[in-house]
Formats: sequence, C-alpha cells, structure tokens
Amino acid sequence: MAFTLHRLDATYTAPFSVPAMALVGDVPTLIKALYAAMNSRYSFIGPQSFRVTNSNTLSEVGIGINLLNGRLEILLRVDQLFAQATNLTNPEEVTFAQDCVLILHNFIEQYLSGAQSTDATLRISSWLNVAGGRETVTKNLHHIARPARNLFNITKIGAESVDYAAKIQLKNATAGWQITVIAEPSAVSEADLYLLRDYFFSLGGEMATPEARVAFVQTSTTTICEWLGIGTLGSG
Repeated sequence: MAFTLHRLDATYTAPFSVPAMALVGDVPTLIKALYAAMNSRYSFIGPQSFRVTNSNTLSEVGIGINLLNGRLEILLRVDQLFAQATNLTNPEEVTFAQDCVLILHNFIEQYLSGAQSTDATLRISSWLNVAGGRETVTKNLHHIARPARNLFNITKIGAESVDYAAKIQLKNATAGWQITVIAEPSAVSEADLYLLRDYFFSLGGEMATPEARVAFVQTSTTTICEWLGIGTLGSG
C-alpha cells in the first residue's frame, strides 16, 4: 500500500533568545551574501525573490524571500527565523522547502553568530490520497481510534454513521522533543486523509540542530504512516 501527496502546508518558527542585531546595521551586505548562498545552490533563485523588510518595530527588520510563486515565504528577522509553505504538491517541492530553511540556518551560523536560537516549532498539515481510497482510511481509523468502551449511541440522535479521528501525543523530555498527531478523513473531496503534525524542539536537546530536526521529521513521518496503515509515499 502507498499514498501520494495532494497538498502540504507548513510553518516553521525558530525564535532568537539573543536577537540578530547585525540585521539592523548591515542589511545590504547580508542580503548580498544570502543571495549568493541560495543562488549557488539553486541558480533559478534570482534577485526578484529577495526584499528588505523595513519597519518602525525593531524586531520586524530583516530579509524576506519569496519562492515557488509565493507558496514559500521565508523571513529572517531580528527576532526569529520564520518559514511558511502553502500548497506544496509533490515531494520535490517539500524537499526544496526543507533545504532552503537549512541554507538559512547555515547562513545564520556563519554571518549572524551573535544570534542565539531558542525553542523551535513546526506545524505540518497534509492532505493525502491513499491506496484503497477513503474507505481504507475510514477502516484504518476505526481500527486505531475507536474507543474500546463508552461508544456513542448514534441511534439516540438519529445518526446514520460515525467516523473516528486519531490523536496522539508523543514526547521525550530528555531528548527535548514533542509531537502531536491528528489524523481524520479529509474534508477536501480530492484527498482521502488529513494528517496534522505539530513538532516542538527545545533548546539544548538532541534536536537542537536543524539537520537533526529534518532527519527526525522524516523518521517520525515514516513511523506515523506505519501506525496509520497507509504505507509509504509513492511517486504518482
């Protein structure tokens, strides 16, 4: 069994406990270096994708990057690194978005070493098409999410059927991470399953580096999909 991606939205927020004050005094030099770093990896990224974000509020000063025709927005501000992806439709776009965030983190380490990161959060909403369709999704969710007792008596209100959603929370305080997972039949008719994953990574934990976070998201995604009984990501 396999599933395919219909749509994926994600937001990533990595606040700074010590602000990146270098952005205030030297944005022209920094934006030139950031453009070179991204263009050397992806030559199709041009100057039109970059802008300076000026504001009367100090924390909002920084650099904005607009990619994938506006579906990927990255903001490097005095107070945080923020990235938002909307309507990614294939694994290649997801990989590209992840890689761009990694480039930004490497840039921060090299050029904004005075900035210090703190806890980070990642929210991923995905709509998936599953082999076997919505019928398979409903069957799997009934199996893993249906309570063993205290079932709702649908006849008392005249309901014809009941569907179940799955929600779990996983955490490792020692390693410094937490995941909340919600899975339910998709409200979007073109997809079968809606999957929400909320990640929290604490400062100083095993997931303190962006590379470790990406690897953990990939590993946990595989495990979550096994739990849901939907197999692995296909190419179709």
